[in-house]
Amino acid sequence: MSTPQSPDKPRFWKRARKAVLTILLSCLLVLTGGLAFWGLASLKKPPAERDVPAKVFNVEVFRAEKLDIDEIIIGYGTAKADREVVLSAQVTGEVFEIHPHLKVGRKVLASSIERDAAGRSQDRPGDLLVRIDRDVCQQRFEQSESRIREDESELNLLEQQRKNNDERLASAELGVKLYETELAKVEQLFKQGKVATESDVTKAKLELQRYRDAWLPLENERRLFPIRKEQLERRLATHQADLRLAQLDLDRTDIRPPFTGWLSEVSVERGQHVKVGDPLVKLIDASVVEIPVPIPLGDFTKIEAQILAGEQPRVELAEHETAPPRWSGQIVRVSPQADERTRTVKVFARVDNRDQKEPLLPGAFVQARIVGPNWRDVVVIPRDAIVQGRVFVANDDHSHSRDVHVATRLQSFAIVNSGVTPGDQVILTNLDVLGEGSSIKCGTIRDLESESKQRLQFRRSSGAAAAPSSDSGGP
Repeated sequence: MSTPQSPDKPRFWKRARKAVLTILLSCLLVLTGGLAFWGLASLKKPPAERDVPAKVFNVEVFRAEKLDIDEIIIGYGTAKADREVVLSAQVTGEVFEIHPHLKVGRKVLASSIERDAAGRSQDRPGDLLVRIDRDVCQQRFEQSESRIREDESELNLLEQQRKNNDERLASAELGVKLYETELAKVEQLFKQGKVATESDVTKAKLELQRYRDAWLPLENERRLFPIRKEQLERRLATHQADLRLAQLDLDRTDIRPPFTGWLSEVSVERGQHVKVGDPLVKLIDASVVEIPVPIPLGDFTKIEAQILAGEQPRVELAEHETAPPRWSGQIVRVSPQADERTRTVKVFARVDNRDQKEPLLPGAFVQARIVGPNWRDVVVIPRDAIVQGRVFVANDDHSHSRDVHVATRLQSFAIVNSGVTPGDQVILTNLDVLGEGSSIKCGTIRDLESESKQRLQFRRSSGAAAAPSSDSGGP
């Protein structure tokens, strides 16, 4: 007896034949497409061969030249008036009077000595800015004067009493001497047993004692006179000091400028009650201004020798870093110590506005350009042109590499001692792709004059100052 077949077996074989047939048809289609593509590709002609031209790089160059330069030290600071004062009330009271033009920006005059038409000198008082009520100060002054007069009267009275006492003392001393003589005579007669009796001796002694008792108070009074006089003189000196203080307070009721200048602040009005220490006006003299300029310690060492030698390095000032200089002055002093936080040293530039075309106003923030060391016969090139101690120089439309030695760096420029000679055209661009002998085409040619629009840390020297050698390796 045969085993019956599973009904799923015919279906399995049917599916397998279908899958094999699909794979064969797919392979046939791929083969047909590949043959067709190969046939079409064989019909295409190959392109004609041609020579590839050498690549030419467009570059900018800097024309080197030998020149004398002044190194410029850059710093920033705020201008301050050389003379500036806040006038405050020195007495208490009501503001009785003010200057008719007590306003910010007004010029006021200090006291001065003038000559009249006849050539005689006379004092001119300064402008009266503020007057404080004088009544209280005047009363205190008059009271001190009255006390002084009383002291002087007491001194005169004491002097007269001293004279009178001296006269009475002289009379008493004379009486004592006479009765001492008389007593001696009476005692002598009594001893000899002559006319005098014991009663006469007693009377003489009593009379002498009476004169001595009158002399002793007068002598004590004479000794007290110097002490009483010293007391009165000290009291007089105290009252005289009070008078001077009262006079000083009386003078302080008038506020006048200590120097000729301009009012920059006004803090008082007529009728206002002020106390000692209350600010009234602020006065400045802008004819001379100072600018404290912090500079790095390394830059300070470049001008330290000049300052210690008593020289005053020149300084030019501008309102910002790209502006041309508008004011000029000198470095007149330097802080005796460095700032440990910022590692800077503060130098002070002085500008005399009387020598300027336009004044430098106090409070202005400026850039200071201090003229430092002078370099003579040196070659200056941009620092960007130096890559790993080498530069590329344009020559016959090709780049040539040269080793350079940098003496010092001046911000975006460098002073080189070797490798570049005057007239060389130093390549500035495409330095990352250039090689020895690369073909180049020079475009923009730059020089020091064209670079003057940017902030430079040096400038062409205008004088024959002592200078470090270009071979010294630095200032």
